[in-house]
Amino acid sequence: MKKFLGIVLAALMLATVAFAADITVTLDGEVVDVESYGSPATIVEGRTLVPLRAIFEALGASVEWDNVTRTVTSEKGADTISLTVGADTFYKNDEPIELDVPAQIINDRTMVPARAIAEAYGVGVEWDAATRTVVLTSPVVPTVELPEGTILYLTGENYSDEVGVWGENNVGITVVENPDKEGDKVLYLETNVTEKQAWNYLWYSCEYVPGQRYLITYSARPANDAFGNPIVQASFGTCVRTNGADKGVGSHAAEGGAWKNIAVIYTIPEDIDLAKDMRFGIFASPVEVAGYDHNLAWSFYLDNISVVPYDGAEEDGIKDASVFMGPTGAGVPTGFDIDSAAGVEVDLSKLSSTKGSYVKDKGFVFEAAEEDADSLVIIDGLNLDASKYCAVAVEFKKVSAAKAYTSQAFFTTTSSDSVSEEKSVRQLYSDAAPAADGFMVSYYDFSENAEWKGTVNMIRFDPGDGAGEWIVTKIKVIEK
Repeated sequence: MKKFLGIVLAALMLATVAFAADITVTLDGEVVDVESYGSPATIVEGRTLVPLRAIFEALGASVEWDNVTRTVTSEKGADTISLTVGADTFYKNDEPIELDVPAQIINDRTMVPARAIAEAYGVGVEWDAATRTVVLTSPVVPTVELPEGTILYLTGENYSDEVGVWGENNVGITVVENPDKEGDKVLYLETNVTEKQAWNYLWYSCEYVPGQRYLITYSARPANDAFGNPIVQASFGTCVRTNGADKGVGSHAAEGGAWKNIAVIYTIPEDIDLAKDMRFGIFASPVEVAGYDHNLAWSFYLDNISVVPYDGAEEDGIKDASVFMGPTGAGVPTGFDIDSAAGVEVDLSKLSSTKGSYVKDKGFVFEAAEEDADSLVIIDGLNLDASKYCAVAVEFKKVSAAKAYTSQAFFTTTSSDSVSEEKSVRQLYSDAAPAADGFMVSYYDFSENAEWKGTVNMIRFDPGDGAGEWIVTKIKVIEK
């Protein structure tokens, strides 16, 4: 009888778990050697399970195992995945995702459904029944269609350590993580020059077209001087080298610890000597440092560098970067999400404005005529304890307002009902965080404002001056 039961149990196990050594797993056409991770692909309840570590490492994701909780944590870019053995749910960025078959230990290896875990990182999954192959395909990084004649286009997606040539004053140039956005790659130009006044440069060799106008855009952020002291106020410069000589084409003031979007239009001289060295440059102007009789170079970050042909209406010169560069989210806290952030969401139907009204299923819609000095929305009667809140976040869209490049939020309290510049925060559109369907999220931090105390009773939101139309879809007062 015992022998019979043993045969039955063995048969049941084989029916539930079928090792499938003949199953192949490929990623972008290359075979993933899953068996080298201690267990072949396995079929459980009609689902193909593979060693989790094999797939994650093939995708370039990290893998950490907590033996106490029997939990795997993986990171790739800005995404984090957490999975516990035996659970029928795993988590991507704290959002639950169901598994058809729970993760389980087989041959001392954590086995997971290939489809669910690969799709968690945006990887395509197909089953080729003819060859018994799990076909994984990495997501395609969208390509940017640049105008013909583009000289330079560098972003975090294509940075490498060989990004160009740079001046003698630099110690080095490296690819690092954006100090304000986890998982985002940027360039870092470091200097330690102290014995003389020095300019820290990024140079990039290129080929100009005589008479062609170019739009130069980039994002820059001051870092530290040669002694590690943070830069408080400084300036960046843009330059081009034509006919063997360098020509500065604009100086751009910047505050320490913050990204600055920069845009310049420049026309290459018709008489350019194509046989001479041609290059494009970004430089940091030397700053005064206590104890030195000369100014010193300083280190800085760069991102989104682009030099492309420009045939628009704008004339040569320094331009408002928000006209040419989309929102970067630089003014919004890293990882901030207005939908999930703790706070008090304003009922849009209760807003007041002489220029608009609430439209169901659309938001608060308002317009301003050319003669209007301000275009604003009033949130009155809040009665919020300022000690419990720190900021106001607004999700909105500029439908049409050519002159509007900045937005602003004001507040009043029960002890001081005046509306003044001292009680406001202004933010560039280019520093808002992009949202779906052309909307953006601006974040107005009042936590360091001396007047942000007592009871906040009113918020005023001004999306920009000039004629135009705006839609506000969400306003939230953020908890500390």
